Amino acid sequence: MPNILKLMQAAKEMQKNVESTQKKLSQTSIEGESNGVKVITNGQHFCLEVVLPNGDTAMAESIKDAINQCNDKIKAISQSEFSSLAEQMNLGDK
Repeated sequence: MPNILKLMQAAKEMQKNVESTQKKLSQTSIEGESNGVKVITNGQHFCLEVVLPNGDTAMAESIKDAINQCNDKIKAISQSEFSSLAEQMNLGDK
């Protein structure tokens, strides 16, 4: 039988590593470009900037907001699904 203390220490270390990685990803910028349209996101899929070839900043801001709304919805769905899985495995908060 595994040592419960070692398992708890490993879980705590994993949690710190996950938090560190999430912070690093949030500070990383990724750029994609196609046909003159440029999108800049961070490593957590948050859209930081959209640049359109015609310079329409209002439309670019609307596109950025729409992308971030989609990402927020994806995050909420994912959290709900994983919470459901945790409950099925009796790992939910008690």
